[in-house]
Amino acid sequence: MFKSYLVMAFKVFMRRKFFTFASLFGICFTLVVLMVATAALDHILMPHTPDVNNDRTLLLANMSLIGEGVRSTSSPGYRFLDQNIRDLPKVERVSIFTQARPIKLYRDAESLEVYVSRTDGQFWRILQFDFLEGGPFNDEDERDANRVAVISRRTEERLFASGNAVGKMIDVDRQSFEVVGVVADVSYLRTGFSDIWVPISTSQSQAYRADFMSGFSCLLLAETAGDRRSIQEELASRLPDIELPDDERYETLVVSANTHFEAFTTQFLSSEYGEPQAGRAGALLILGALLFMLLPSLNLINLNLSRIFERSSEIGVRRAFGARSGSLLVQFLTENVLLTLFGGLLALLLSQWLLRWINNADLVPFVNLELNWRVFGWGMVLALIFGVLSGVYPAWKMSRLHPAEALRARSKL
Repeated sequence: MFKSYLVMAFKVFMRRKFFTFASLFGICFTLVVLMVATAALDHILMPHTPDVNNDRTLLLANMSLIGEGVRSTSSPGYRFLDQNIRDLPKVERVSIFTQARPIKLYRDAESLEVYVSRTDGQFWRILQFDFLEGGPFNDEDERDANRVAVISRRTEERLFASGNAVGKMIDVDRQSFEVVGVVADVSYLRTGFSDIWVPISTSQSQAYRADFMSGFSCLLLAETAGDRRSIQEELASRLPDIELPDDERYETLVVSANTHFEAFTTQFLSSEYGEPQAGRAGALLILGALLFMLLPSLNLINLNLSRIFERSSEIGVRRAFGARSGSLLVQFLTENVLLTLFGGLLALLLSQWLLRWINNADLVPFVNLELNWRVFGWGMVLALIFGVLSGVYPAWKMSRLHPAEALRARSKL
């Protein structure tokens, strides 16, 4: 029975070429946009080098001091993190680091802009970089303020034409550093992005050690993924007892250690006190995808309904010979789902081409959007949802036509 549905569906597609083309165009356009967006979210939120442990990682990157009619928001300071975060229970590793900032390097007479981040030894044990040459610096290098550096492949290519940068010297902020490792380029959208990484302690001034706010971020690696919630709760319970800076304007300290998804969504949605709204953001993402699919679905529904009169004689004859409404419903729904799946396969090919173009265009530094199996699976799920949404009502409407009504409608054409 199902085989006959398939054969009939392909005959219908070939007989009504304009309808088939219009439907495929709408399906492809919608799914290409959704799949490119899914690939971007997958690249940002799912485990990729170097964030392979993001299911166990918490990021502390913002803090706020709040008083009556006044509020100060910034990144945390080294003193706050060093004194209040290192001893949190159920935390396997803690890394304090600065977000990448641009500086100028000079090669011959050429000025090069690169990003520099100052980190500790634990940074390389929480984040798993792909080392192409050498290796990372460690806690001893940070403790002893050894002037060593890890650089990205792009930086190696720009500074050392012959490659093999390990053991060579580079100048960063008027200081000379020995290159001890070279890593694959890291996407601008991933935690840990930079071109050059050096120990925190090599800063020209040690004043950062006394700062309560500004300048640093912190990564916490939980012992297990399930420990992240208890770590967040423990941090929240400590905040009322933390001594605030000597400024009478401030009464409340707000700090949160966020999951990868919470950290991402906080950039776009936050409560009055900067608390993450991950549940709200997730609901909005799902709602946005469904709403985006709704408009083309309505267009396809109208297109399918317009075909009712074209096939009304077929429906009338089949109903007159005893075809049940359920059989007609399955047939019409099968046709629409098959057409949608075929459009989904075309969308996959177009999406692959578009993502390759985006990657080569270097619109975002070192971003590498790809259609992996996870993205492919979501694309096919979206295609099935799209097919059902746009096919259920027309199929039901066509299957409910009375034989006499169907033949009468055809005779009026």
